[in-house]
Amino acid sequence: MTPRNIFAGAPCTTPILMYHEVIEVGPATVGEQRAFSITPRTFEMQMRYLHDHNYQTVFVRDVAAYVRAGKRLPQRLVALTFDDGTVDVAETVLPILKKFGLKATIYVNPGFDGVNDRMTLDKIKKVWVSGLIEVGSHTLTHVRLSDVPPEQAVAELKGSKSLLEKLLGAPVVSFAYPFGARTEETMHLVERQGYKNAVISGLSTQLSVEHLFDLPRKSIFESDKIAGFVRKLHER
Repeated sequence: MTPRNIFAGAPCTTPILMYHEVIEVGPATVGEQRAFSITPRTFEMQMRYLHDHNYQTVFVRDVAAYVRAGKRLPQRLVALTFDDGTVDVAETVLPILKKFGLKATIYVNPGFDGVNDRMTLDKIKKVWVSGLIEVGSHTLTHVRLSDVPPEQAVAELKGSKSLLEKLLGAPVVSFAYPFGARTEETMHLVERQGYKNAVISGLSTQLSVEHLFDLPRKSIFESDKIAGFVRKLHER
Protein backbone atom coordinates (compact mmCIF):
# COMPACT_ATOMS: atom_id res chain seq x y z
CA MET A 1 0.00 0.00 0.00
CA THR A 2 1.22 3.51 -0.79
CA PRO A 3 2.12 5.31 2.46
CA ARG A 4 -0.10 8.17 3.49
CA ASN A 5 1.46 11.60 3.07
CA ILE A 6 -0.13 14.86 4.19
CA PHE A 7 3.09 16.86 4.03
CA ALA A 8 4.40 16.16 7.52
CA GLY A 9 0.99 16.78 9.06
CA ALA A 10 0.80 20.39 7.88
CA PRO A 11 -2.61 21.65 6.74
CA CYS A 12 -2.98 21.89 3.00
CA THR A 13 -2.69 25.48 1.83
CA THR A 14 -3.29 24.79 -1.85
CA PRO A 15 -6.98 25.00 -2.71
CA ILE A 16 -8.24 23.68 -6.02
CA LEU A 17 -11.06 25.98 -7.08
CA MET A 18 -13.88 24.87 -9.39
CA TYR A 19 -15.57 27.14 -11.91
CA HIS A 20 -18.00 26.45 -14.71
CA GLU A 21 -19.11 29.27 -17.02
CA VAL A 22 -17.95 32.87 -16.78
CA ILE A 23 -20.82 34.70 -18.46
CA GLU A 24 -23.21 37.57 -17.94
CA VAL A 25 -26.02 36.27 -15.73
CA GLY A 26 -29.42 37.68 -16.66
CA PRO A 27 -33.14 36.84 -16.58
CA ALA A 28 -32.66 34.28 -19.36
CA THR A 29 -29.99 32.43 -17.36
CA VAL A 30 -31.78 29.67 -15.49
CA GLY A 31 -31.27 26.33 -13.81
CA GLU A 32 -27.81 24.87 -13.39
CA GLN A 33 -26.29 27.44 -15.74
CA ARG A 34 -27.40 30.23 -13.42
CA ALA A 35 -26.36 28.34 -10.28
CA PHE A 36 -22.84 27.55 -11.48
CA SER A 37 -22.01 30.67 -13.51
CA ILE A 38 -20.22 33.79 -12.39
CA THR A 39 -20.00 37.11 -14.20
CA PRO A 40 -16.83 38.29 -15.95
CA ARG A 41 -16.67 41.25 -13.54
CA THR A 42 -16.68 39.00 -10.47
CA PHE A 43 -14.17 36.63 -12.02
CA GLU A 44 -11.82 39.47 -12.90
CA MET A 45 -12.04 40.85 -9.35
CA GLN A 46 -11.09 37.43 -8.00
CA MET A 47 -8.16 37.07 -10.39
CA ARG A 48 -6.98 40.58 -9.52
CA TYR A 49 -7.01 39.56 -5.86
CA LEU A 50 -4.76 36.57 -6.60
CA HIS A 51 -2.39 38.76 -8.60
CA ASP A 52 -2.28 41.60 -6.06
CA HIS A 53 -1.70 39.22 -3.15
CA ASN A 54 1.11 37.33 -4.86
CA TYR A 55 -0.62 34.02 -5.37
CA GLN A 56 0.94 31.58 -7.81
CA THR A 57 -1.36 29.49 -9.98
CA VAL A 58 -0.41 25.99 -11.04
CA PHE A 59 -1.96 23.26 -13.14
CA VAL A 60 -3.67 20.37 -11.40
CA ARG A 61 -1.05 18.03 -12.83
CA ASP A 62 1.55 20.03 -10.87
CA VAL A 63 -0.42 19.74 -7.62
CA ALA A 64 -0.61 15.98 -8.16
CA ALA A 65 3.13 15.85 -8.89
CA TYR A 66 3.89 17.61 -5.59
CA VAL A 67 1.67 15.13 -3.76
CA ARG A 68 3.16 12.12 -5.52
CA ALA A 69 6.71 13.26 -4.72
CA GLY A 70 5.84 13.92 -1.07
CA LYS A 71 6.90 17.57 -1.32
CA ARG A 72 5.53 20.33 0.85
CA LEU A 73 3.42 22.64 -1.28
CA PRO A 74 4.55 26.28 -1.34
CA GLN A 75 2.45 28.92 0.37
CA ARG A 76 0.06 31.06 -1.72
CA LEU A 77 -0.38 28.38 -4.35
CA VAL A 78 -3.78 27.83 -5.98
CA ALA A 79 -5.13 25.71 -8.84
CA LEU A 80 -7.99 27.11 -10.94
CA THR A 81 -10.21 24.62 -12.77
CA PHE A 82 -13.04 24.97 -15.30
CA ASP A 83 -15.41 22.15 -16.16
CA ASP A 84 -17.02 21.42 -19.55
CA GLY A 85 -14.78 23.49 -21.87
CA THR A 86 -17.46 26.02 -22.83
CA VAL A 87 -16.71 28.82 -25.29
CA ASP A 88 -16.31 31.42 -22.54
CA VAL A 89 -12.93 29.82 -21.72
CA ALA A 90 -11.57 31.14 -25.02
CA GLU A 91 -13.60 34.35 -25.17
CA THR A 92 -13.57 35.53 -21.54
CA VAL A 93 -11.49 33.40 -19.19
CA LEU A 94 -8.23 33.26 -21.14
CA PRO A 95 -8.00 37.04 -21.77
CA ILE A 96 -8.43 37.66 -18.01
CA LEU A 97 -5.83 35.02 -17.17
CA LYS A 98 -3.43 36.65 -19.62
CA LYS A 99 -4.06 40.05 -18.06
CA PHE A 100 -2.86 38.83 -14.67
CA GLY A 101 -0.40 36.14 -15.76
CA LEU A 102 -2.39 33.26 -14.26
CA LYS A 103 -2.88 29.62 -15.25
CA ALA A 104 -5.84 27.23 -15.21
CA THR A 105 -6.79 23.63 -15.93
CA ILE A 106 -9.83 23.04 -18.14
CA TYR A 107 -11.72 19.76 -18.42
CA VAL A 108 -13.27 19.26 -21.84
CA ASN A 109 -15.62 16.91 -23.71
CA PRO A 110 -13.93 16.68 -27.14
CA GLY A 111 -16.74 14.55 -28.53
CA PHE A 112 -19.00 17.63 -28.64
CA ASP A 113 -16.63 19.68 -30.87
CA GLY A 114 -18.57 22.94 -30.76
CA VAL A 115 -21.98 21.54 -29.79
CA ASN A 116 -23.85 22.65 -26.64
CA ASP A 117 -21.75 25.80 -26.15
CA ARG A 118 -18.56 23.74 -26.02
CA MET A 119 -15.37 24.91 -27.68
CA THR A 120 -14.48 23.38 -31.01
CA LEU A 121 -11.39 21.20 -31.14
CA ASP A 122 -9.62 24.04 -32.91
CA LYS A 123 -10.39 26.44 -30.04
CA ILE A 124 -9.27 23.90 -27.46
CA LYS A 125 -5.90 23.73 -29.17
CA LYS A 126 -5.67 27.50 -29.45
CA VAL A 127 -6.20 28.06 -25.72
CA TRP A 128 -3.71 25.28 -24.93
CA VAL A 129 -1.06 26.88 -27.15
CA SER A 130 -1.19 29.96 -24.90
CA GLY A 131 0.81 28.05 -22.29
CA LEU A 132 -1.62 29.19 -19.59
CA ILE A 133 -4.02 26.26 -19.97
CA GLU A 134 -3.71 22.61 -19.04
CA VAL A 135 -6.26 20.55 -20.96
CA GLY A 136 -7.78 17.67 -19.03
CA SER A 137 -10.49 15.17 -19.92
CA HIS A 138 -14.14 15.25 -18.81
CA THR A 139 -15.01 12.13 -20.89
CA LEU A 140 -15.96 12.30 -24.55
CA THR A 141 -19.61 13.29 -24.08
CA HIS A 142 -20.12 14.15 -20.40
CA VAL A 143 -21.58 10.81 -19.32
CA ARG A 144 -22.10 9.83 -15.70
CA LEU A 145 -19.56 7.01 -15.59
CA SER A 146 -21.30 5.17 -12.77
CA ASP A 147 -24.53 4.95 -14.83
CA VAL A 148 -23.13 3.26 -17.94
CA PRO A 149 -21.72 -0.24 -18.57
CA PRO A 150 -17.97 -0.58 -17.89
CA GLU A 151 -17.17 -0.98 -21.59
CA GLN A 152 -18.92 2.31 -22.38
CA ALA A 153 -17.13 4.05 -19.53
CA VAL A 154 -13.80 2.78 -20.85
CA ALA A 155 -14.66 3.97 -24.36
CA GLU A 156 -15.49 7.44 -23.01
CA LEU A 157 -12.26 7.62 -21.02
CA LYS A 158 -9.96 6.20 -23.70
CA GLY A 159 -11.65 8.04 -26.55
CA SER A 160 -11.37 11.42 -24.89
CA LYS A 161 -7.73 10.94 -23.89
CA SER A 162 -6.72 9.63 -27.31
CA LEU A 163 -8.49 12.40 -29.22
CA LEU A 164 -7.05 15.15 -27.05
CA GLU A 165 -3.52 13.78 -27.14
CA LYS A 166 -3.66 13.53 -30.92
CA LEU A 167 -5.00 17.10 -31.10
CA LEU A 168 -2.40 18.59 -28.75
CA GLY A 169 0.55 16.33 -29.38
CA ALA A 170 1.05 16.10 -25.62
CA PRO A 171 0.02 13.80 -22.76
CA VAL A 172 -3.37 14.37 -21.12
CA VAL A 173 -3.07 13.24 -17.51
CA SER A 174 -5.81 15.09 -15.61
CA PHE A 175 -9.47 14.10 -15.36
CA ALA A 176 -12.70 15.44 -13.85
CA TYR A 177 -15.74 13.23 -13.22
CA PRO A 178 -18.88 14.50 -14.99
CA PHE A 179 -21.50 15.52 -12.40
CA GLY A 180 -18.86 14.81 -9.77
CA ALA A 181 -20.09 11.19 -9.78
CA ARG A 182 -17.57 8.55 -8.89
CA THR A 183 -17.34 5.12 -7.32
CA GLU A 184 -14.36 2.98 -6.37
CA GLU A 185 -14.77 1.19 -9.70
CA THR A 186 -14.88 4.36 -11.80
CA MET A 187 -11.80 5.70 -10.02
CA HIS A 188 -9.96 2.49 -10.87
CA LEU A 189 -11.15 2.73 -14.49
CA VAL A 190 -9.78 6.27 -14.75
CA GLU A 191 -6.40 5.20 -13.42
CA ARG A 192 -6.24 2.15 -15.69
CA GLN A 193 -6.76 4.30 -18.79
CA GLY A 194 -3.53 6.16 -18.07
CA TYR A 195 -4.70 9.26 -16.24
CA LYS A 196 -2.50 10.39 -13.36
CA ASN A 197 -5.01 12.35 -11.28
CA ALA A 198 -8.71 13.19 -11.06
CA VAL A 199 -10.69 15.89 -9.29
CA ILE A 200 -14.06 15.74 -7.58
CA SER A 201 -16.66 18.29 -6.54
CA GLY A 202 -16.39 18.76 -2.80
CA LEU A 203 -14.09 18.41 0.16
CA SER A 204 -14.55 14.82 1.23
CA THR A 205 -10.85 13.98 0.88
CA GLN A 206 -7.46 15.52 1.57
CA LEU A 207 -4.51 16.06 -0.71
CA SER A 208 -2.56 12.84 -0.26
CA VAL A 209 -1.04 10.06 -2.31
CA GLU A 210 -4.03 7.91 -1.38
CA HIS A 211 -6.41 10.38 -2.99
CA LEU A 212 -4.85 11.30 -6.32
CA PHE A 213 -8.06 10.19 -8.06
CA ASP A 214 -10.45 12.12 -5.85
CA LEU A 215 -8.63 15.40 -5.32
CA PRO A 216 -10.98 17.84 -3.55
CA ARG A 217 -12.19 21.12 -5.06
CA LYS A 218 -14.02 24.16 -3.72
CA SER A 219 -16.89 25.47 -5.89
CA ILE A 220 -16.88 29.20 -6.62
CA PHE A 221 -20.23 30.93 -7.08
CA GLU A 222 -21.33 34.40 -8.12
CA SER A 223 -22.53 34.99 -4.56
CA ASP A 224 -18.98 34.51 -3.24
CA LYS A 225 -17.89 37.84 -4.74
CA ILE A 226 -14.57 38.71 -3.04
CA ALA A 227 -15.33 38.01 0.62
CA GLY A 228 -16.47 34.45 0.01
CA PHE A 229 -13.67 33.87 -2.47
CA VAL A 230 -11.03 34.92 0.04
CA ARG A 231 -12.64 32.78 2.74
CA LYS A 232 -12.51 29.73 0.48
CA LEU A 233 -8.86 30.41 -0.31
CA HIS A 234 -7.98 30.20 3.38
CA GLU A 235 -10.44 27.72 4.86
CA ARG A 236 -9.19 24.23 5.67
